[in-house]
Amino acid sequence: MSEKSLLLSNIATERITWGEIKQIIGSRQLHKLRRSKDEALKYQAHKDNLAAKHVSMPEYLLNHHHWDAAELAELNEEKYPTDEQKTEHLFEDNSLYKVTKNDFPYFYELSVLHLLVWSKIEMPVYANDNTANDTSFTITNKFPDANEAVVNRIDQFLAKTLHSKYGMEKGRDYVWFVNYSHLQSVRAISHLHLLIKGKDEAAKEQITRELLEQNAFKPL
Repeated sequence: MSEKSLLLSNIATERITWGEIKQIIGSRQLHKLRRSKDEALKYQAHKDNLAAKHVSMPEYLLNHHHWDAAELAELNEEKYPTDEQKTEHLFEDNSLYKVTKNDFPYFYELSVLHLLVWSKIEMPVYANDNTANDTSFTITNKFPDANEAVVNRIDQFLAKTLHSKYGMEKGRDYVWFVNYSHLQSVRAISHLHLLIKGKDEAAKEQITRELLEQNAFKPL
């Protein structure tokens, strides 16, 4: 099956509601979070355009973020080689992460903002993620186990801005997840998906401006 055919075989035909989003993330069935057909085609066209220029997706993103691949390798392989060290230093400085809007969001209800939090330091969220080579998890519902120390670190980072500054509560106003390796279209740069529920589309646009234009997310 071609990459395009594979992409189009896993699409959402109806918008995913906030309640469904929370249920899917809570049950760890992340493969049920999907793009619409139109958004999937846009994403594939973007990747095809990069391929025509002999540019990989990681190369494009590193250039877009003004990051250096050698620095990421040094951070993850030499400076912080263990999961414990990575966890301790995640988000400790604002030069180590970027928050962006997802240019190709999943098919969520219109009031849901889909952000991406990119980290130079790998986020070892799962202790035993073998899904890259074994896709049976979509049938067996046997999902990778979460690394609670990393989950807590991410929760602290997000709450520092979303709760302390905006009064948001995890679960009520926002949720986050990291895709299993099989579901990741970009594995080379660690990132999480942050979903924020606005009261309506206008509220979503306002919070987007505040969070992104003012670089609102503060380091730990």
